[in-house]
Amino acid sequence: MAVDGTTSGFLQFCSFGTVWDSNNIACVWPSSTIVNPCTNQTSGKMMKYYSHCSAYWYCSGGSATSKCCPPGEKFQEDLGCISDGTSQCEDEFCNDFSTTANLSMPCSLQSSDCPAGTTFDELGCTCQKNSGEYNIREAFFWCGLDVCHAGIDIPFTGNNIEDVSMNRFYVEYDKINVTGGTAIFQNNQSHISIPGTANMPMGTDLYISITFKVGDSVPILQAVLENKRCDGAEEPSTSITVLDSSITGYVDLDVKLLTEGSPGQNNVKFTVPKNIWLETSIRYDGQTVTVSVFKESNLLHQTSWQSTGPVLVRRSPIGFGSLCSDYANFTGSLRQFLLYRCDMV
Repeated sequence: MAVDGTTSGFLQFCSFGTVWDSNNIACVWPSSTIVNPCTNQTSGKMMKYYSHCSAYWYCSGGSATSKCCPPGEKFQEDLGCISDGTSQCEDEFCNDFSTTANLSMPCSLQSSDCPAGTTFDELGCTCQKNSGEYNIREAFFWCGLDVCHAGIDIPFTGNNIEDVSMNRFYVEYDKINVTGGTAIFQNNQSHISIPGTANMPMGTDLYISITFKVGDSVPILQAVLENKRCDGAEEPSTSITVLDSSITGYVDLDVKLLTEGSPGQNNVKFTVPKNIWLETSIRYDGQTVTVSVFKESNLLHQTSWQSTGPVLVRRSPIGFGSLCSDYANFTGSLRQFLLYRCDMV
């Protein structure tokens, strides 16, 4: 990440149970990558987990599963789980997802894991930390009858850009000025990304909403939102781009959503005004994609098309602005981004 003209490195850990795949540049499940700690290991083999002193990998048939020692114990090579007499692990949290929540949703019964270091609280209908700090950058979590919580909610308020949903996804950003509830893209290197959304399934119940304002000049295609790989190996499965229209003061807005059963149509184009706050939403229910554009709660445009199957998974994370050479970077402003992976009705 570049800060004040210098580049600094930040150590980040993958979510519990996943490993870093440098080829895909993403955290993935061991079974889906050659970076498998149990490759060529015998069944029953236990190996230390790199970021938790109370966790270990358990090998079975060449597959790796993350496991946790009981409370008060730590893992030691060749001995397994032993008593932690020094209490060195008291500030470490490990959850092998033995605690789950069965959630009754309007669309179907969902089962979602509580994040590492947390347990399910039936009264609060949420995952609560056991004690101290804990990692909540795991899977999406919803709860309650006829309630669909936001999977990602970035309001761009305060001094930092952060996800305020239950998931608290880590957000990377560079050269963004946040003021008065608005994220202003300062130059052609301004960029925001959500690394945890790389390889993230978006399923067949999806709602995305982003409120943005386009700047004065958009002579080259600009990406407001996308999960695109710059090497061209994969086109984005979801994207919102803008380009100067032939009509003065307007841009052509292109919105795309790709699913496994996408027919001939997978995108729509509208002509919208510049320098005005617009909310663009994408809703998919497993059968129909509906794209809507609002100006101050007034519907400007809406188009639907038929599509089936889950939204295509992409290796690249969801980002705002683009660092790819074939796109210019976004030169406008953002107000809010919302993403739901469940039926909101």
